[in-house]
Amino acid sequence: MSENYLELDVAQGIPVWDEVFQREKEQEKLRKLDEKELKKAAALYKKRQQQAAKELQESAAEVCKKDAEAKARECKAARVQKQQEKDAATARKLLVAHSLKLRGSYARKPLCKFSLRYQDQKDSKPRSLRLCRISLPSLLPYSVPAPMSATTETKVYVVTGANRGLGLGLVQSLLARPQHTVVATVRSEQAKQSLEDEVKSVTKGTGSTLEIIQYDFSTAIAPNQVESTFAKLNIHYIDVLVLNAGGAQPMVPPSETTAEDLRAAFETNTIAPLLVFQGLKSYLLQAKSTPKLIWVTSSVGSIGDMDPFGGGAYGPSRAAQNWLARSIHLEFNGTKGDTRLIAIPLHPGWVQTRAGQYVVDQWQSALKAIDYNIEKPPTTLEDSVSGMIKVIEDATAEQSGQFLTFEGKSLPW
Repeated sequence: MSENYLELDVAQGIPVWDEVFQREKEQEKLRKLDEKELKKAAALYKKRQQQAAKELQESAAEVCKKDAEAKARECKAARVQKQQEKDAATARKLLVAHSLKLRGSYARKPLCKFSLRYQDQKDSKPRSLRLCRISLPSLLPYSVPAPMSATTETKVYVVTGANRGLGLGLVQSLLARPQHTVVATVRSEQAKQSLEDEVKSVTKGTGSTLEIIQYDFSTAIAPNQVESTFAKLNIHYIDVLVLNAGGAQPMVPPSETTAEDLRAAFETNTIAPLLVFQGLKSYLLQAKSTPKLIWVTSSVGSIGDMDPFGGGAYGPSRAAQNWLARSIHLEFNGTKGDTRLIAIPLHPGWVQTRAGQYVVDQWQSALKAIDYNIEKPPTTLEDSVSGMIKVIEDATAEQSGQFLTFEGKSLPW
């Protein structure tokens, strides 16, 4: 051992090498403590890493599960639709074969050899069709409905004043057609109940629905209120707006027409319908095909072909309405040939409705004075409604801005 390690510290009386060993012992203790802490920290880090990896794996598995379920639903829907189309096509082939083979022998006992399952389009419930030796025309259109195209567009009609008369007739006829949404307006809860009762007897076309909203047009409704009420239906466009709601005042000469009747007539027949159009025009302009504004009017509003019996306040209110319809046509279409909206004031004829009968009663004395005996209006409700719908559906851009009758004829302004 070196002399340096045996050297004594005179002041302390402790060998120097004892101090060195003590220091090394302390350092060793610190090293062990650091290693322990390091191992502990490493174990904690590893545990956290494993937990994070597990959570990530579980999250990925959940996403994959949801994707798989969604894909399975899509595949199932596609298989169901494909099977329905295949079943319908098979049924038609079999029915055609039976019809050709057994023509003239339908009096014999039917041979129902097997059944075909398909899904009814009206209520989406499964149905069973037994294929027999029966007449093809009697079965084909009804028992095996053709699958409807997913791209079939529903036509949206809005008809004001729909609980009776022309409005009710239009609603009933439109609902009987396939893929029609009819929004009918009524003025009260009682009128709504009446309309609901009247349409119960209607066999609705496939995919056709009725919506009823309340507007009381005895006083004009602000356009924003009209729009907000309609927005609750969650319908995004209107193909045809039929402004039918209106009223008739005493059919007297101008010298007997009162200011009160004039105000009431213009409020109901002119101002209120105009504000309805203003409230719903944005929906009309969202239609995929050229939208149509049909303003139900009357020949009593014609100045060029005026009746000599007196139209009271009703006549001038309809004349103003006709002017507005023509002006709307010019506003939205101009003279450049770009038709954005087909606007037509439409005369429904002298119809057998309560309003039509009111005019007959009002004009009785004047009609008898010219030996024209009439007890009721000449045009039936059925003829008027069917004629109006034909004019509406066939209306072209060239007819926009014209004063037309339910027969498609032009009337002088």
